[in-house]
Amino acid sequence: MKHHNFFILAFLLLAAYICQGQVVVTAYNHDNTTSTYHISPSGNINFTNNQMIISEDGLSTSLITLDVDQLKKVTFSNQSNTIITPSSTAVPMLYPNPAMCYITLQGIGSTPTPVTIYSVSGKQLRQQLCQDGSTIDVSTLPSGLYFVRICNHIIKLAIK
Repeated sequence: MKHHNFFILAFLLLAAYICQGQVVVTAYNHDNTTSTYHISPSGNINFTNNQMIISEDGLSTSLITLDVDQLKKVTFSNQSNTIITPSSTAVPMLYPNPAMCYITLQGIGSTPTPVTIYSVSGKQLRQQLCQDGSTIDVSTLPSGLYFVRICNHIIKLAIK
């Protein structure tokens, strides 16, 4: 159930991009491997139980199934020229993870960028503008799993 809410948020991000053209979904796994999927406007992503199911072309004969527990993060990017994307190709990172008191952000550039922390139920808990080297105080958040949205990247965050 906790992963389901994360992917509802991810799906909403995907929906915002898919109306504009092909979407590239990159899945980053805990074993440090990545997989990239090109989803056409007729393609889709569904979530059932503990799986993310991708249909790149909308046909049920070409389904890709990913185990949610194996995913570290999922990013979405658009292949259309109609959406302005961040100029940096760096992948945002945060550390330490798991965290106790604060997290530090890297890879987001020097332009103030909105960073949002969500509970596993999808509730927005905190949002602030950050840039490379910024820190966010997480000491008031209870221990558990959270999701941090930085541009079009979503990162799992554990709080001890």
